[in-house]
Amino acid sequence: MRRSLLLPYLCCLLYKDVPGASLPAEILLQKYEYHMPFYCRIKELAHLGMAGLKEATITGWFNRSVELLRPLYNALVKEMLKSDYCQADETTTNVINPEKHATDREYVWMIRAVTEKLAAFFYEEGSRFGKIIKNLTDRHNCNGYLQCDGFAGNTSAYKPHILHLRW
Repeated sequence: MRRSLLLPYLCCLLYKDVPGASLPAEILLQKYEYHMPFYCRIKELAHLGMAGLKEATITGWFNRSVELLRPLYNALVKEMLKSDYCQADETTTNVINPEKHATDREYVWMIRAVTEKLAAFFYEEGSRFGKIIKNLTDRHNCNGYLQCDGFAGNTSAYKPHILHLRW
């Protein structure tokens, strides 16, 4: 999502904090568009004169921003799953594990309404289990074609009213 689209949703974000809506929007952009971890953003902001900023502060801004954007995201997913033809797949991503001071290999999911040209990503604790796509399609009463790869875990998403297509 582009930064300009985020600003109206974040305008009342931070009640007692220093930044306006543009800094949390920039943090979201840096995280999702450029895959920049918070600690790198803190270094960059310190270089620009915002010394002393803590990761907990940025995490708080991030979490509040996500809370405010969640209704918009949920409406998008609901609209997508009304489609007659969706595609879903999971892919690996590296997630920083601060306890191990290393990254863990986890999974992020994508679902796409093909004819509507809509897509959304979701992350369920880094899991690859097929029940994740099943829970999503059940929650939104998906009734069309669902195209997935041949991963055996995805078979739990197939119901009598959802036709599975393999690629």
